[in-house]
Amino acid sequence: MLQDWCRRQLPGVWQQAQWQSLRGDAGQRRYYRLQLSGESGPEASRIAVSAPPESEKNHEFVAMANALEAAGVRCPRPLAVDYPQGFMLLPDLGDRLLLDELRQEGGQRWYDKALEMLLKIQRCFQSPETIPQAMPEAMPELGWRPPPYDDRRLREELELFPRWFVEELLGHSCSDREQALCLGLFNLLIDQALEQPQVCVHRDFHSRNLMVTATGELATLDFQDAVIGPISYDLVSLLRDCYIVWPEAVVRQWLRHYLQQHRQQDGRPGLDEASLWSWFELMGAQRHLKVLGIFARLWLRDGKPGYLADLRTVLHYLAMVLPRHPQLAAFNRWFQGQIMEQASRQDWYRHATLHTPDSLAT
Repeated sequence: MLQDWCRRQLPGVWQQAQWQSLRGDAGQRRYYRLQLSGESGPEASRIAVSAPPESEKNHEFVAMANALEAAGVRCPRPLAVDYPQGFMLLPDLGDRLLLDELRQEGGQRWYDKALEMLLKIQRCFQSPETIPQAMPEAMPELGWRPPPYDDRRLREELELFPRWFVEELLGHSCSDREQALCLGLFNLLIDQALEQPQVCVHRDFHSRNLMVTATGELATLDFQDAVIGPISYDLVSLLRDCYIVWPEAVVRQWLRHYLQQHRQQDGRPGLDEASLWSWFELMGAQRHLKVLGIFARLWLRDGKPGYLADLRTVLHYLAMVLPRHPQLAAFNRWFQGQIMEQASRQDWYRHATLHTPDSLAT
């Protein structure tokens, strides 16, 4: 059905088109590259997507693509969409993930570009000129905005950690005391997230969702879960990436670079470094607890074992951050004494290594 639909979207260039299945992602979307006959350059191929409408956020994907393009952010804005069937035809941005580029060279120039892009994303929906004027026909409201990253959403994400990682993957049943420890931490992390300046948040802004195009530009993918939320969230996704670990001194340097650019664009002092670092650390705890639950669920519920190899890196971040904050001391004692001890005995932990730049190059 997808091929028939694509044929109707591409009259005159479909004949003898080559159809190649591409690697999927954590969702239910499936991707295919169409190499078109009689075409050359950037127009020589398209990406066809099958995204089941009952599970995938196709309306949000199109709306956010419109918003990102209006803000000057390179992304795969759909060329054609069939919402009832869940079909999309996208421009082909290539297959060079930023993570793969980091295997070949250092990250400085790429992270400068990524932080520049992030500042543009954060300004989406904050002024009329960054609100897209051509909304998709199924979401015609001119005032559409991503939903708020509110208490309910943050709490639902954090609850993935005890359910899927602790209970289902480690097989540890939490006592009442342990549940209370988790609840106390969750309340603290939610409060700090909601106190931050609220901006447009990509929500999965990392090296596997950033593409390097043939012209050396950065483009972003997988933005359909965008929300209005904490200013530090995407910074954590990028600088404490689940797929590559940078030295702390480098992370601090990039965070200062972001802060400098933010101040220049904002036109006033605004954020201070101490507050941003504190938010960044605690937001990282929220994100990485959530990710532990998501990666465990991807294996146990969805049969996707590939993310198990990334759990050790995520645990590394938590083991590093939790002891640095006195208000997290009680949870940290349980985490280090119970969770890390049990995790370290698992095959997926013992056979994994941290994703450092050196390990990527081998």
